Amino acid sequence: MAGIKDLKPNCYGRFKQGYYTPTYPKKYTTNSKQIIYRSSWELKLCKWFDLTPEVIEWASEPLSIKYFYNVDNKIHTYYPDFYFAYKKPDGKIIKYIVECKPSNQLIKPELPKRRTQNSIKNYNHLMECYLKNSCKRTYARKWCKEHGYNYVYVTEKSNLNFL
Repeated sequence: MAGIKDLKPNCYGRFKQGYYTPTYPKKYTTNSKQIIYRSSWELKLCKWFDLTPEVIEWASEPLSIKYFYNVDNKIHTYYPDFYFAYKKPDGKIIKYIVECKPSNQLIKPELPKRRTQNSIKNYNHLMECYLKNSCKRTYARKWCKEHGYNYVYVTEKSNLNFL
């Protein structure tokens, strides 16, 4: 896996952010000494990866994937939130790349019925998030297919039944 993102958590942001200290540090596979979570969902996943015996290894922001964003016509770098390997009861190991996102960023927004300056601004922001996430998803799925991984989203509606 290539290129680890190295940004510190923002203690002044809208989302719960910080550093996670694993109970089972040998399962954590990157060279990074600090495990960063950028939302309460990411913290929940860190705990799940760490404490689930079937998860044999995991990493936070472990790789970089280049993608073309068709809105600005530029190449960007995407850092998926997590990687983990899961050992099934039959011994088969399945590898996952995981992205945590609010569910509203994964569906195409509808134009607001009342078109106020604020509602249009909000729509434009949601559309930009949707388009950028769609581009990232396309390139991430291609990368995963080429490298033998599964690509999954975790949202506020997820219950970790994607295995």
